[in-house]
Amino acid sequence: MRGDLNLDTVELKVLLNGKFGDANFRNAYVIVILNAQEKKNNAEAPTAALSVQTVAAPIVPVPFKGNGTESDPYVILAEPSTWVQLTATPSVKEGSLQTATAKWTVVNNASLNRAGNVIQAQAPAKAYDETDKTTVTKLVYSIDNYNPTVDGKKTVTGKVYVEIRATGEAVNPSDTYDLTLGGILAGKGIVYANKQIINGTNNVYKIPQNADVVVYASATEIDANKTLDFDGVAVTLKSADNSASFKMTKSFALVLTSKNTAPSTIAPEVVKLTSVGGVTAKWAPDAAADGIPNEVLLPANGSVNVPKVAGKITLTANGTGKVVGTSVAVTASGALGTNWYDANDATAANKQIATSTSSTDITLYALSKLTPATGISASGTVNGTAVTVSAGTATYVPVNVELTLSGGSGDAYVKYEGATAPKTAAAGSGIEKVTLVDTKDIGVVSMVKANLGEGVSATADGQALTDGSFVDATENVTFTVSSDKAVVADKAGNGYGEAITAAAPLTKGEVYEAYTKVSVEASIAKVQLTADKFGNPRELTAGAAKTWGFAAGSTINIVGTKAASSIQVTAGSQTDVDADAADASTKISEIVKGVEGAADPGGHEATAEILVAERALSFKQA
Repeated sequence: MRGDLNLDTVELKVLLNGKFGDANFRNAYVIVILNAQEKKNNAEAPTAALSVQTVAAPIVPVPFKGNGTESDPYVILAEPSTWVQLTATPSVKEGSLQTATAKWTVVNNASLNRAGNVIQAQAPAKAYDETDKTTVTKLVYSIDNYNPTVDGKKTVTGKVYVEIRATGEAVNPSDTYDLTLGGILAGKGIVYANKQIINGTNNVYKIPQNADVVVYASATEIDANKTLDFDGVAVTLKSADNSASFKMTKSFALVLTSKNTAPSTIAPEVVKLTSVGGVTAKWAPDAAADGIPNEVLLPANGSVNVPKVAGKITLTANGTGKVVGTSVAVTASGALGTNWYDANDATAANKQIATSTSSTDITLYALSKLTPATGISASGTVNGTAVTVSAGTATYVPVNVELTLSGGSGDAYVKYEGATAPKTAAAGSGIEKVTLVDTKDIGVVSMVKANLGEGVSATADGQALTDGSFVDATENVTFTVSSDKAVVADKAGNGYGEAITAAAPLTKGEVYEAYTKVSVEASIAKVQLTADKFGNPRELTAGAAKTWGFAAGSTINIVGTKAASSIQVTAGSQTDVDADAADASTKISEIVKGVEGAADPGGHEATAEILVAERALSFKQA
């Protein structure tokens, strides 16, 4: 049985030997296929890569295992009751992802469902039990792919299955820390833990251990953006919603003695340092003081709080990038030690970043250089911050961040390493997005695709091109065909066109075909073609020496003037044959008929009707 049949449609008839009850009964001697339909080709089901990170600082990746299938889901291991952020990156080889259908479904908790590729979900409070395997948070990501070219199902849904399991000891709701609100917050704050309201007694609130806590106040108490360190608990004040947020890692008193202010001996103001892309560093104060640590280490992809005082961040590693910056995009026209920094530089000032009493939170990004050609720009996001590369501007950008390219005058973008842009690129090397992954300098140019028909050879910058190759939009291309052919630009599919005889840049979207060469001298008046699909006559004006290409099988009329009585054709070794003579077709196979002209004003123009074949033809008047 053929493997390309739809087995659901196969209908068989089995003819048995003998009659019912005989010993030979049930021995089949013929099997007849009554019905069998060809298997239809359905659209491809999308797949999706998964990335997971913590929600609370420090923002770090969260490992997982599995294949994402229903039988072998991705399994995320997290501490009890902690929140993680899941990001799905869908892809498909053929078809079109229907991004509007992307969604996360939380099994048995529809109120937490989210549209799009990103969701935040909480690990169970109880540790995973291998015996009952029920304490899990289950999620399903889904997105549709549409492919109109298949003959089966044109829309197919892809799914990714995920489980979040709590590790270690289960968090008992009775395992709590005490949060005390004091000073101007006493009796005024509204406390939420893990998005649930908590009621307190005498300004003391029982908060589950490691819970994410938000205390909402009013503008009278909080209207600034700053972070205070309460005995190792980083409390972030936000003016937008007059809140204080933190992770409940111990019992402590949240006390504001006046608006936005806590006693510096109890809760000094701090600055958060964050590493992106594997950057490592150490912070030290400019002057030692009571309550100020001598050194704070920043781990790769982690974050730490340092006192908001005069000090210096000294880079110890650039991570996966070439340099380090405090912005997500730094133009390369800047300077080392001012606009970007290098942990490997021998000069201290080139790898140090100062902090002060006016500093805000600092993020250290691992950066490498992207150089887009004139007219090309790029954009993306890293940790919710927009990355923008201006057109034609060499820029240091974060590594491992996908940037979408735009602009340029070509058919596709081509990336390259180093400082010298290529003039050509192989077929299939075009890109729409670019991601820098290491210390290499990357450039991007816009190139035109070479659409070469059968029999057309081409070179550019000394490189041979194939159909689908890419060429710089300003680079001259030289075409080569056999002596009987001419290269014609014919994206409209007319089947004819003026021959390209000199090297020139490609035209975006153009198709270059090899057609039979037809040349005329200045004495030929015009070339008439068959009418177009609307019945309109078509003709090409000559009056000068010209060369065209016509698709084999085309019928054309070569028209002279009334002042001459014959048109002569050369085809291969047959030269100067009267093409308009009545018997011309017996001499030149391409000639269908000739209409002899006359010199008098009442006569007809000399005309030869030609069926273009594979031989090159040239015409003149005698």
